[in-house]
Amino acid sequence: MIWKFVLSTFLTILISTSVAFAKEDEMTCATCHPDIIEKPHLHRPAKLENCKACHIPTTVRPKVSKFPSDHPMVRPNLGDDPKKVCLQCHTKFASKFSSKKNVHSAIEAEGCLGCHNPHGSDVPKLLKITTVESKLCVSCHTDKEAWKTDSKIKEHKIIHQKKGCLSCHDPHSSNLPALLLKQGRGLCLDCHKQGVKTEDGRTLKSFTQELAKNRTIHSPVDGEEDCTTCHMPHASAIRKLLKDEFGENYDEFSEKKFALCFTCHSVDLVTAAKTSDATGFRNGDVNLHNFHIIATPKNRGCGTCHEIHSSKNPTLIKDHMPYKDYKLPQTYKKMPEGGSCVTACHGLKVYDRKKPFANSKGR
Repeated sequence: MIWKFVLSTFLTILISTSVAFAKEDEMTCATCHPDIIEKPHLHRPAKLENCKACHIPTTVRPKVSKFPSDHPMVRPNLGDDPKKVCLQCHTKFASKFSSKKNVHSAIEAEGCLGCHNPHGSDVPKLLKITTVESKLCVSCHTDKEAWKTDSKIKEHKIIHQKKGCLSCHDPHSSNLPALLLKQGRGLCLDCHKQGVKTEDGRTLKSFTQELAKNRTIHSPVDGEEDCTTCHMPHASAIRKLLKDEFGENYDEFSEKKFALCFTCHSVDLVTAAKTSDATGFRNGDVNLHNFHIIATPKNRGCGTCHEIHSSKNPTLIKDHMPYKDYKLPQTYKKMPEGGSCVTACHGLKVYDRKKPFANSKGR
């Protein structure tokens, strides 16, 4: 009977030990790190519990309670490049980083983990924080967060839309400065090619259509510069995201009120009563900008006669004069050494830079 008892005990110990080892062998990283697979958006290796894709498997059996102090180790021989482990699988980004002139400084400093979680996330693309309201970007670019605390500052509407900063910037790399997606006005026209609704209910016109139908385009819009010559791309305390003050169509003139224009144009364009070179809009040496704005003050601004972006007429002359809710007709004709103008304010007036024209006084 004793041998039966001994045999029974031996078999019990053997079976229980086998089961224990079986359970130990079934242990995975998620056994101790369950939070890894509890997120709604999982990195594929984490979802498959293939931790070996990024980590060296420990040689210590799971039954050992104390793991090495350096557990888990990232794969070795990666040099000083913190993104190298990610690029073993994400090869298309390796190609981008090597072929583009500019790589996001966060990637160079911290690798991909500056913005992404390696295992799982509550938001798509394994991002640490949502890009809505540009929250992820301002976690590093803290100077931009100040916009939200100053009620005078109005942010570019696109920042609050789904893609936020990524509407204009590549988060990884680009051949352009500031990681821009496109060069010049082409980037702005990606959105402004159609009417854009503003917060106050207005609809901005399609600038693609405007530029296509007009023959004269303001040089900052048409040249090597772009819309940011006059506009702030992110936020501004001045209306229409302008960089500096641009007075109303009918506004008492001062250099400060029209400071935006004088970032490119000399103030002598307006202030010099007589000139031979400050402006082409002169009758002999009489500065007709000065005549209209200062000598006979009626609170006219630059926008009374000139379009801002483009015009059908030379020198950006409008084909109408805005006055309150009215659009009053204005006809301008360019001549070799001057031009002529008929408006709702006055009849035909002619100017000539070489041979001053004697216009009748009054309207």
